[in-house]
Amino acid sequence: MLISAREAAPLLRPLGLSRERARLVLATGIAGAGVRTAGALLYDEDRVRTLAARPPLTPGDITAACPHGVFVARLGPGHRLDLTLDAQARLEPASGPWAMALAVWATVRAAAFLGRSIPLLATVGGVVVQGAEILDAHGAGEAGYRLVLDEPGRWCEPLLGRRWLPGRGGPPLLAWGWSARLATG
Repeated sequence: MLISAREAAPLLRPLGLSRERARLVLATGIAGAGVRTAGALLYDEDRVRTLAARPPLTPGDITAACPHGVFVARLGPGHRLDLTLDAQARLEPASGPWAMALAVWATVRAAAFLGRSIPLLATVGGVVVQGAEILDAHGAGEAGYRLVLDEPGRWCEPLLGRRWLPGRGGPPLLAWGWSARLATG
């Protein structure tokens, strides 16, 4: 059965989402593509309920999937992620530009030099909506850095659609669970 975004929002309250955040999460396509009608945007109720039933992520879940750490890109309303698009278009919103400390940029560059990738999780409203592999970072200065991204490995599948609970606020791009072995493996 199809339900409106307004009807779907209360179903996503177990994820800790306000009505507006629920609409942003649904707009990504994480619960399937919406069906636009003359008066509403409709979603498959079963897929919305499945998303709402996903347990929140624990530090153990993240460590199991990304033992050397992960970048988390918090996508705000200005980042229009649409998971129904092709791979390159899906990766574009998470590529930045991002403000990044020089040490973080150096870690990404060192990993790239060694032919290694770094996991990235993109969240909307705290829900993991996308994963990617960071291959490199380019740019500098006021404009920030753009990440060179590729599709994620299988590590990402068990994390998708789950609530990330590192706390409210914080930088839009953060590093979690860093290890000195991240770049040197």
